Parts: sequence; C-alpha cells; structure tokens
Amino acid sequence: MIRYFRLKRKDDATIEHIVVSLLLATYCMVFSNELIGGMGGLPMWLGMMLAYYLTRQFAMDKSDITHQLAITRKTEIKYYLKGYSLCFLVGWGIMKILVVISRMIGWGNLNGMSAKEYIDSIYGSTLFERWIYFIVWIVIAGFALSLFPLVFEKNKKRWIAYIVVDSVIFAALCKVIIAICNWILPQKKRRMHLKNLLDYLLLFHMPRRLFAILIIGSMLVVLGAIAFFVYKLSYVLYSPKKGVIVKNPAEFRTLSLTEKRDNLRGKLKLAVAVVLSVVIIGAGAYKLLSVIDNNRRQGELNYSQVAECLTKDSNFGPMVYNKEVYVPIDKELSFDTHKENTLGYIAYKGQDCNNKIYKLTIGNLLYKSSPNDKENEGLLQMSGADYNAFEKVSKVQKEGEWRNDRIYVLWDEDWVNETSYGVDKTGYITCEAGFVQSLYNKFGDVKYNPNDFKDYDTYFTIRGYKDMKSVNGTEIICGDWVGCILAKDNNFYYGSYKNQITGLELKELLNILGGSANPTENTKDSKDGIK
Repeated sequence: MIRYFRLKRKDDATIEHIVVSLLLATYCMVFSNELIGGMGGLPMWLGMMLAYYLTRQFAMDKSDITHQLAITRKTEIKYYLKGYSLCFLVGWGIMKILVVISRMIGWGNLNGMSAKEYIDSIYGSTLFERWIYFIVWIVIAGFALSLFPLVFEKNKKRWIAYIVVDSVIFAALCKVIIAICNWILPQKKRRMHLKNLLDYLLLFHMPRRLFAILIIGSMLVVLGAIAFFVYKLSYVLYSPKKGVIVKNPAEFRTLSLTEKRDNLRGKLKLAVAVVLSVVIIGAGAYKLLSVIDNNRRQGELNYSQVAECLTKDSNFGPMVYNKEVYVPIDKELSFDTHKENTLGYIAYKGQDCNNKIYKLTIGNLLYKSSPNDKENEGLLQMSGADYNAFEKVSKVQKEGEWRNDRIYVLWDEDWVNETSYGVDKTGYITCEAGFVQSLYNKFGDVKYNPNDFKDYDTYFTIRGYKDMKSVNGTEIICGDWVGCILAKDNNFYYGSYKNQITGLELKELLNILGGSANPTENTKDSKDGIK
C-alpha cells in the first residue's frame, strides 16, 4: 500500500480542494458536537481534514497506476479505504491526546489532579462509563467512514446531495437512540442539561454486562456494514465506464483448484458473517420491541393533556394546571412510582400531546401526591423525557424564600438553546438585590393570569440563589421563584399586564438588560439577603 501511494501521488493540491477540505472538516466537527457529543470536536476536525484532503488528492491524480503495478481497481479502492481510515484515526488520535494534555496542564485542571485522575474525570472511572464513550466513538467513526465515497465523487450536485442524505440518516439514528434512552431512563434524581447523544447515554443504565457487549457488538457489525457499503459505492464511482472493461472475465479463464477453494472459503465466511449479523441485530431489535411493548401496556398512551407550560422555558417558567399557575421548585419527588397518581400529559408551550410521536418519544406526564402524603400535599411532578417539581405560585409567593438569597438572576426564555453552544450556562443576567426589592415594594404579590402568557413578545424569569455556583453548575437548579417580566409592544410588565414597570424600576431594568452586572459585586451588595 505504501509503494502504491508513493507512485500514485503526482499533482499538487488546488485552492479549491483545500477550501472544500476545510469546509467539510468544519461541518463534520459541528455536526458531531451538536448531535453526537464529546468524542468529536477538534479531533474530528483534524481527522476528517487529513483523511479527505490526502485521500482525495491521491484519487484525483490522472495517472493510471495499474500500468505500473499489477493490481485491480478493487485493490486500489481497498488501499484508499485503508489510507482514509488510517489518516482519520491518526489525526483524531493526535488531536485528542493534545486536547487532553493541554487541559491537564492548563486551566482545565485547577485542582492539580494526576494524569489518571484527570482522565477518569473526563472519560469516567467505571467500566460502564468507558463503554459509553467507546459506543459514541463508534458512532463518530461510522459518520466519518460513511463520507468516504466523497473522495471519488466528481459531480458537485451529487457530492452535496450525498452529504445531506448521509447527515439526515445519522441525525435520525441519533434521535432514535435518544428517544429510546428517554423511554427507558430510570427516574432522574438530578435534572441535568442534556443536549446530545453522549449526555443521554451517560444517564442510561445498562442492566447487564452481556447487554452492553451485545450493543457494542451490534454497533461494530453496523460499522462493518458501513465500510462494506462505502467500498462498493466507491468502486462504482472510481471504476472505468461500462464498455471499457470485460464484464465477465470468468468466461475467459479457468480457475485452478486452489482458487476455487479460496473462493468457496470466502463465500462461506461471508455467509457466516451475514448470519451472525442478522442474529445480533435481530436480538437487539427483539429487546427494543419488548421494552416498547412493555411501556405501551402500562396504559400511558390513554392519558390526555391536562397541563401546559406557559412559556418556552420549561425548566424555570410557570405552567398552568386546572386554571391555576404553578412554578418549578427544587425538590425531588417520586409521585410517578404510583400509577394512580397520574393526572395526564403536560405539554410544552404550543405543543400537541395527542399525537403518537409525542407519546412515544417525550411523554411528559403530570403526577399528584398520594392522599396520605401530607408533607407534599399540593405539589405536582412532571416525569418523562424531562423532570420537574411544581408548587402553586400563590403559596410560593406567600413563603417568600427569595428574601434569604444573595444572587438574583434574570433568565432568558431561550436560555437552554443559548447554552447548547457552549459548556457553561448562558442566557442569563445577574441583577441587584435592590432592584428585586423595589419591584416587590411596588407591586407586591402578583395575581397571575394564564391568558397574559399567550401573546407576549419577550419573557424573563427572575430567580434567587444562595451563590453563583448554583447558577453556573452543570446541574439545573431552579432556585427560588421571585417573579417574571413580560415584554409587549415595547412595554415591560411584572408578572401581569396590570403591573406595568415604569419610572426608576424601568430605567434600572433597561440598564440590566443592556449588560450583565458583575456577579462578585452583586454578591457583595446583597450578601445579607433582603430583609
């Protein structure tokens, strides 16, 4: 193979080839980050850059190497596939090592952990967590391998169409796996910010080692199937046009006994591989269908919608049930362990809960407390793809826990999507304790009307926290409900259209929205809480 590439390389790379390689590598990096997770990033970028750039440069050379070496087109494709895979593995591996080392010796290791401790903190300290990272790497490798035919495709429209179709297939695959994880995830004791395949798999519990090995084996079989498919497709793209080669070369030569024996062995190996693949995939499909059927029989599909989130912020924003407004609170509930506590489906804002897709993938159900549970009387729990606990806003306002907090935050309605572009939470602005107190002094406890949330232009949630760690941490902490701000027709309202914000409060609000205040200063100014 090395001799082949030494003889093959002739032409210098063009500017167009360099630009296309950069764009393809960047696209693969973004795609893997958004849908697959932490095994992509810069390693994915460098791996794809090297694999596509070098392999395409060799493939586009106009010299016919078969005139110098006694090899066939199929052998050439095998060389290209091996070279493509090797370039990706080397590029991905080198960059992954550099990224880990740079974090280990830089700001990413402020606690001074050893190399083993730091790697365990990134890739898990248990065998189960490392299995998950290996599964995600298989998905990453499968996506990179599936793009191999682009090396030989010369038509620009087909080149772009192939990327689109391939991306849609892998995106659908990731969404299906995420939906399965949502379906059979155990009750989440902590509400984490989940945004890609890796996040969901890390919360997924594999009950047996054999089950994990079965999944990994199935994915390796699928990876092999992808390699076989791209090999065949690339051969079609790279081979000479019909009429130039002999269609049935076997008619012009007689195979020796050794060749016949080798052909028979090859066919037997292929048959065994196909049978094993069918058995493994069939076993996995049977297990999946059993889980789906078991959940279906629990009767969840027969419930109707009883509640709805009033804003797009389903984590911190209010929801309405039985014409009463409820707000999220920080409390772990287990009402969903008793089927008789089920009230019905709770929808995101503007969502239809009556279609089967919602019931099979999201299926957020609302639960009430048991009759004999006096401690949690009046509380509600959302459980399904998401988890949350709710309490009537009137009771929360009466308790006034926010007065004991030190940090006050305005959360954008779309803070979850804004956070998805980075590791740390974004989409929030800290504000002064005096501003929160002035709003309360002016408007007091708000009487919320669900109809006010139907036609607002912008929405903000105001919540209080004990410290900034509760705001910035990985875990989603609700904090204490203070109130909310609605914007409509260039006017601002505190929780209700009857409470228009004017005067000094409006001026301070505009200053806050114009730029984030310093969290340290806020802590100093409100360190004793609001009395």
